[in-house]
Amino acid sequence: GGFIALIITVLLRIGDKAIEEYPDSVVLSNAPVLLYVVVTYFLEGGFNWLAVLMTDFERHLIVEERKKSVVVKKCVFAIANNTGYFFYLIFWVGDVETLRTQLVMFLLVKQLVLQNFLEAGLPRLQSLWS
Repeated sequence: GGFIALIITVLLRIGDKAIEEYPDSVVLSNAPVLLYVVVTYFLEGGFNWLAVLMTDFERHLIVEERKKSVVVKKCVFAIANNTGYFFYLIFWVGDVETLRTQLVMFLLVKQLVLQNFLEAGLPRLQSLWS
């Protein structure tokens, strides 16, 4: 929780500075959400590893219980990872318009750019190098 809060704070500082210095730039005013997409992608892998590690320490005797435990941990981490920034915007800042803009940018960039690159672009690059 604290690590995500630190990342959100840093991203918001970057965004505030970008908006102050470049108020008319669409890219720079949306810099926090663009960075947040990249950060959440990398944190997701770390959180998945941590969820499995934590579950291994529990030493479940039944495979189904272990699977349920891993899924619950991954879900909790995913919710915290993907929504922390937006909860901050709506509950702390209270700016619905900024929330709407940032949420649209997050979903578009994450789905259209990142997922499409991982599904289509990355295999293509790997085939070129092999």
